[in-house]
Amino acid sequence: MIDKNLLLGEAAKIADTLRDIRRDLHRHPELGFEEFRTTEKIREVLSALPGVEVQPIAMKTGVMAELKGTDPSKGTVALRCDIDALPIQEDKPADHTYKSEVPGKMHACGHDGHVAVNLGAAMLLSKIRPERNVRFLFQPAEETTPDGAPEFLQCGVLDGVDEAWGFHLNATSDFGNVGWYDGTVMAGGTRFEIFVKGKSVHGSYPEEAVNPAVILSRIAVEIDGLKSLIRATRPYSLTLLKLQAGDQTVATPHEGLLGGRIGFHEKAIDALLREKIKMVAETTAAVFNGKVEVKYTDLLPLTYNTPDLGEVVRTNAKLLGLPLEQIFPSMGSDDFGYYGDKIPTYYMTFGLRKGKDFPIAHTPRFDFDDSVLAPSAAMFASVALR
Repeated sequence: MIDKNLLLGEAAKIADTLRDIRRDLHRHPELGFEEFRTTEKIREVLSALPGVEVQPIAMKTGVMAELKGTDPSKGTVALRCDIDALPIQEDKPADHTYKSEVPGKMHACGHDGHVAVNLGAAMLLSKIRPERNVRFLFQPAEETTPDGAPEFLQCGVLDGVDEAWGFHLNATSDFGNVGWYDGTVMAGGTRFEIFVKGKSVHGSYPEEAVNPAVILSRIAVEIDGLKSLIRATRPYSLTLLKLQAGDQTVATPHEGLLGGRIGFHEKAIDALLREKIKMVAETTAAVFNGKVEVKYTDLLPLTYNTPDLGEVVRTNAKLLGLPLEQIFPSMGSDDFGYYGDKIPTYYMTFGLRKGKDFPIAHTPRFDFDDSVLAPSAAMFASVALR
């Protein structure tokens, strides 16, 4: 049984430390695969904790550390967070005490808070030793393309791990709420690109052209219409993002491109949309005598929460007296999905929202109350103590 008073009491003792860590990182944001100062800060804090051993990995940024449990035969649990910032200019008053000091970069997604929470969990578990081994993972480059998770996993960070836990500070949930959802909680993603080749002629003789701009426009209308024709049992999205053809004023274009993204909570829907998009593109291009090529690129796998682990979240939150909230599955994506392709995983949230106009993530005004860090660290640590 988790000792509520002990865990929350120890968390309260480190609240100021977690605040200072978070604000230090906020002042010094680093983009994906460039988190050198952040990595050193994490290593410094972990190396000072009794029983925690920082392990070498074959990456220039990111950290893996291990805490041996009192009964290693019970297995190993991994606690993962992301550490990178975003290429966004922060919009805060000049006298803001922890405003980003790096032009054009800020922690607009809360990863500074994620680092603080995971370090807080390590601090707590180094004092309240669990039976199981705990592996602390601080992953670089969650916000980049390509994402950091595949390379991080290639370093063997999940070798011998039985289950992995992740979380996100959530600007759309009320402050302090522990968010849960069993099953697919974040979408997988697929990028599609439709290349059309036609016949370019002088703009005065359009009847002799095979105009990719016309073909792609028709394809775009048909693809957008697919959303009303496909009935899915789980949420999905189909978004057109790019349409380009030609750059001249005297001749029709020779080729063009239509691009977009599929977001899915079911792999079957992804497969169906791929099939329909290809069919629409080929049929439409044929009507206008154009040539078409459809290319698909896997972006991110869906993030799946193992229901048995969800029961741990709900039980532990109740034991700690933290409010629970069943969150809605998101059409956003996170590269934590790569972890779930290998072992059972769960991705929870910790609410940040205060008031109606609270700024959401990935915006220049994003910020939050640091007092959320200590109870979140206690909750994150608790999943290793069950």
